[in-house]
Amino acid sequence: TSSFVKEPPKIDVIKDNLLTSDQDGGIDETRIISYQAAIDDLLRSGRSDVPTNVLLAMKSIVIACKSITEDVESYEQRKLASLKPEDKEKLYSLKTKLSATLTNLMTAAKNHATGYGISPVSLLDAAASHLTETIVKLVKLIKLRRLDDNNDNEEFKKLNNNNMLSVENMSSSSFGSRSPTPVSPPLRSQSNNKSDAITDINIELQADTLLNGRTVEIEDAKKFLEMKMETIVQSIQTLLSAIRNNFHSDDSIQDNINTITSIVSQVIAECRAAFSSPSGTSYKEQGEIILISLESSISSLEEIRSTIKTNIEEFRTNKSHKQLLAKASFQIAKSTKDLVGLME
Repeated sequence: TSSFVKEPPKIDVIKDNLLTSDQDGGIDETRIISYQAAIDDLLRSGRSDVPTNVLLAMKSIVIACKSITEDVESYEQRKLASLKPEDKEKLYSLKTKLSATLTNLMTAAKNHATGYGISPVSLLDAAASHLTETIVKLVKLIKLRRLDDNNDNEEFKKLNNNNMLSVENMSSSSFGSRSPTPVSPPLRSQSNNKSDAITDINIELQADTLLNGRTVEIEDAKKFLEMKMETIVQSIQTLLSAIRNNFHSDDSIQDNINTITSIVSQVIAECRAAFSSPSGTSYKEQGEIILISLESSISSLEEIRSTIKTNIEEFRTNKSHKQLLAKASFQIAKSTKDLVGLME
């Protein structure tokens, strides 16, 4: 993770009512809060003595933008019939611009990280400003959706459904006809520049030492994922049980987190190598987005493990810690299903 502490943004567009919310708004307000924090982290990283810190911060921005894009797509599906022609055109234009400005920021981050300290931080600032301006315009067009304060931790409720977390439900045989969570068409229709930028960032972030120089094809990665599925599912189920039982054994929690992070790291390395092979070309762009999401979830679990190790009582009594654990577990389960669906 980044060497910077993730702090709340100095200006909260939600609480300060700088962007209006609506019960039927298109973008979940938590997406914008996450984006604010990620951008703040990027700009702090750009001013640090370690230029490569921006690559870690960039991961969070990519994930936040993916979540915003998914909300926009969902809004479009709900409102397609009622949207005015001019609003449809404006929305499509903004989605396309979001993809372009995100790509530009990723390029700026990569250039900053590899610029040996002489790349002007103003270039990073400008790219971040253009992306933020586009997101603000999107929010103004389709509005924020404010969550009910009593509707905490929807992810935990979903994960408590044992039917979701079963090997059968996550295996290729049971949802071979399902496709992974759709990514915005404009994001998919971009040139390979975006895919290359994502890949370059992840080359900086993680060495594929687990592969030992092996060549991995898509079929190899698919078999590897199916082989590891049961262990991932069982470990996540154990974590959820620990939440319900209020963490009676912190050692078992840490062991399960270690198991999940280790196996998922292997899956990431295997799939990333497969996406770079001739048989993986068509999977590469969408696959990299899923892998970035998995990397972020691993990072969250590692932070949780550190908290449990240093102060288990604080973890047991703090509701937000349990929510974070459930959310990261849910995202790993979801992203793993997306990977299986993608490679079908």
